[in-house]
Amino acid sequence: MENREINFGVVVRQTGLMLLFVALFNRFVSMTFVLNFTTAGVNSTLLFVFLTMSSFSIARIRLNEGINQNLYWLVWALFTFLSVLATIDNAILGSLASGLALQFMGILLLTNLDLASVETRTSLVLATAGQYLIYAILGGLYVFSTELGKSIYYLVLLVTTLSIQISPSTPIPKPGSLFLVYPYLNFLLLFLGVPSLVATWTFDGVLVSLIPLPIYIILLSVVMSLSALVAFIYPDLVNRLSFGIVAAMYSLALLDVLLLKLFVPVSIGLVIYIALSLISATRDVTIPMFKQMFFVQQFLITIFLFLYVSAGNWAFLPSFLGVASHGLAWFYLFLSGLLVVGSIALTRRYVS
Repeated sequence: MENREINFGVVVRQTGLMLLFVALFNRFVSMTFVLNFTTAGVNSTLLFVFLTMSSFSIARIRLNEGINQNLYWLVWALFTFLSVLATIDNAILGSLASGLALQFMGILLLTNLDLASVETRTSLVLATAGQYLIYAILGGLYVFSTELGKSIYYLVLLVTTLSIQISPSTPIPKPGSLFLVYPYLNFLLLFLGVPSLVATWTFDGVLVSLIPLPIYIILLSVVMSLSALVAFIYPDLVNRLSFGIVAAMYSLALLDVLLLKLFVPVSIGLVIYIALSLISATRDVTIPMFKQMFFVQQFLITIFLFLYVSAGNWAFLPSFLGVASHGLAWFYLFLSGLLVVGSIALTRRYVS
C-alpha cells in the first residue's frame, strides 16, 4: 500500500456508490420479477433488463478525455433523482427508474474507481462489510422491502452526495478498474452480500445438521466479514501462488458452496478472500477495446442473472426457457462467480 494518508472523503464516496449500486440493482431485479414472473407469464417489460447495461451510456464517453465537471454534476443529479424515484412502490416506475439510474451509475463508477489507489481497495472491502451490516440490521431483508431499509438508502445517498461536495475530485475514467469491480459487485448483490441467503442455500449441508440454523447463519456472517477484513489487511498472499492455482482454488470453493456443501464456512471465506485479493492485486490496468469488452461482460451478467432468477420461477416461462433454467440455479450462480476471476484473468494479460 502507498505510504500516504488515505483521503477518507474519497473512501466514503466510493463506498457509498458501491452500496447504492447494489441496492438499486436489487430494486430493479425485484420490480422486474413482479412484472414478469406471474401466472400471466413474461411480457414486454422484460426488455427493461437491458437498462442495467451501463455500457450503453459509457459508450458516449471519450475515455481519453473524460468528462467535464459540469457534466459530472449533471450525471450525479439525474442519478439522484432517478434513484429516489425508484423507491416509489410501483413496479413499472420502480423498474424503469432504477434501470435508468444504473445507466448513470455506470458513469459514476467509471470516473470514481481507481484500483491503483488505496481508497478504492479500501472502499471495496468496506462496501462488502457494509452489505453484511445492512442486512444484519434489516434481519436479512432487502433494502427497499422495509421503511427502515429505505431510510438507510436515503442516508447513504445523502452522505455520498456530501462527500462529493467536501472532497471533490477530477472525474477521470479508469476503465480497467470498472472492468474488474463490476462483476464482483454483481456477484455481491446476487449471493456474496447476503449471509442469510448463503445460509439458506446451504441449509442442507453437512455442518447444518450438527448446529442450529440461527447459529449457522451467525457463523457464516462472521466468517464472511473476517474474510473481507483479511483480504484488506493481507491482499498479497494470493501472489505467492500462480494465478492458475488461485483461480482453481476459488472455483472449487465456489463449487463446494453451491453444489457439494461439505465445508461451506471455509469455502465461502475462501471465495470472498480470493476475489477481493485478486482484484486488489491487479492494479495498473489498461483494457484494449474496453467499451466492446465491457458490453460483452455486462451482457453475460444480464443473461446469467435472468437465467438464475428464472430457475426458481421456471413454471411461468415459455417451455424452452423453463427447460434451460429449471434446477440450474446453482449453475448460473457459478457462472456469475466465474466471471469475476475470468475478468481478472483477461485483465492480467494487459497489466503494464
